[in-house]
Amino acid sequence: MRVLVPIDTTGQSVESTKKALEALLEATEVEAIVLHVVDSSIIDTASLPGEYMDAASRKELLVRKAEEGGRRCMEAVEGTYEKAGIKVESSLVVGYPAEEIVRAARELKADLILMASRRSGGRLPLGSVADKVIRAAPCPILILTPNARVRGFKRLLVPVDGSKASMKSLDFALGLTRRFKAGATALYVVDEYAIQYSSAISGITEYKDELIEAYTKTGEKHLLKAQEHASGLGFKLEGRIRVGNPPEEILREAEEGYDLIVIGTRGRGHFGKLVLGSVTSAILGGAKVPVMVVR
Repeated sequence: MRVLVPIDTTGQSVESTKKALEALLEATEVEAIVLHVVDSSIIDTASLPGEYMDAASRKELLVRKAEEGGRRCMEAVEGTYEKAGIKVESSLVVGYPAEEIVRAARELKADLILMASRRSGGRLPLGSVADKVIRAAPCPILILTPNARVRGFKRLLVPVDGSKASMKSLDFALGLTRRFKAGATALYVVDEYAIQYSSAISGITEYKDELIEAYTKTGEKHLLKAQEHASGLGFKLEGRIRVGNPPEEILREAEEGYDLIVIGTRGRGHFGKLVLGSVTSAILGGAKVPVMVVR
């Protein structure tokens, strides 16, 4: 498995990414490709002409210094990975981080992008590097939040909602269960907040409980479909239903002894509208276990 690992110069993500690579090594051969991107936007902003240096000379100096710092960081990461028995190579480029990460993943035919996010709590910021990579990556992305506990991948949680995207993430998760000899649970969340909102604006609040019951039955059908699909492929899939706010309930369930959340980039809400990244973004902001995002 070729794993692209983007790094910055802070060194904050080295230990967590090493543990994740070691967990992957339990099931397959791993070749890590460490990528450092010298951020062109920062260089451009800092390259204004000064009293003693024109803009072009200043930019050249800044790029050279940034490349030196990046190489030192990559060498340290390579040493850490190699001590753990991980095959590693490295690459340094100048450009816009998200674009270069996606380009490298495509050109190097990476099977997985492993990224550590600095964001803890709230939603993944729209327009952040991780957000842009998730939207454009040619392969799955394994995100490690600052609070994520990496302890192997033996119990997987797969949120499902009946959409094609969630079935695709389920198929990917089932493949992981075979590789890691792991168990998997499909989770359907009845969106109580959406039902309350719909009931309020339509003036039928007295039917809220009936709506929750109806959507729970819909969830049971989606879970049964997912379990039958898994069974047809030779897998056993557990099923769970929760009622509440989808991101919050997924995160609560994940704390019940799971090692990994596997989720798509988009899903389908109760009322037929595509929810583009809203649930996934919130999960990435608050997960205490690694999150595998499947496009």
